[in-house]
Amino acid sequence: MKQKTLILLMIFLLIASGALSAAKSIVWVGCGVTQNAFTRELADAFEKETDIRVIVRGQGALKGIRDAASGRADIGGTCRLSLDIDKEKNVQLHHVAWDAIVFIVSKDNPVNEITSEQVRSIIDGTISNWKALGGKDQKIDFFSRYGNLSGVGHMFRVMFYQDANKEFPRAINKPRSSGLIEKLVAVNDGALALSGAASAHKRSSIKMLALDGVYPSKENIQSGKYHLVRPLYFATGKTPSGESQRFVDFALSEKGQKIIAAEDVVNLSEGTHLLGTFKERFGKKHLAPSLQ
Repeated sequence: MKQKTLILLMIFLLIASGALSAAKSIVWVGCGVTQNAFTRELADAFEKETDIRVIVRGQGALKGIRDAASGRADIGGTCRLSLDIDKEKNVQLHHVAWDAIVFIVSKDNPVNEITSEQVRSIIDGTISNWKALGGKDQKIDFFSRYGNLSGVGHMFRVMFYQDANKEFPRAINKPRSSGLIEKLVAVNDGALALSGAASAHKRSSIKMLALDGVYPSKENIQSGKYHLVRPLYFATGKTPSGESQRFVDFALSEKGQKIIAAEDVVNLSEGTHLLGTFKERFGKKHLAPSLQ
């Protein structure tokens, strides 16, 4: 009887141990561009390989960095560097891929390209009608994120204006995520907005504009021909958990990098020369410390 009880107890413990192992999970929070680009695909592949579930949530680069720093999330996703402020100090950034900041419009908008001069004129209010760009006689609705600390918003300001505090006073709609901006642009053929190519190229309801005659294709981003290239990062605390580090390592592994490339995003090996290109164009101070 005792032997039978012991066997049953061992079986129970084995089942419980397996259930606990399968129940392991980590939380990823952050940048909508990085999320939409490849994070869900990485998470699915990682779970199949390790039985560790990655719960993926958006909510922006600012939240990704700060939640990773504070421990509210295991991993953050961000398309900007962490800043020298208290809420972002206890974090380390892991460079996982390359992206580009792009200008997006509805697929029904007849305009296919824009110049840097036109961008400045639209943001400053000198140009307010699509007719000036060869489009319809229609008001330009410029959408921008709240504040100046979003991943897309911050990097655009420092890369395009060399001014992290540049104001966009004529932005008429200020959604809280790049994903929401993309959805709003899709249903407003007068809209213009910023996003990341790694995310925007996946939405058939919007299109990316050529900038100064160069379309933001993967090839043009990879070569550096398209001007506004920038890194994408995963963020962790200074001492990440074992599971969190495993997911970062997976993203950086050959298998993880193949997944990123398969999503039509420039992975690290494809963009090895882009680090030098970025430093030359925008300066190393806008990169994570590990890349400077």
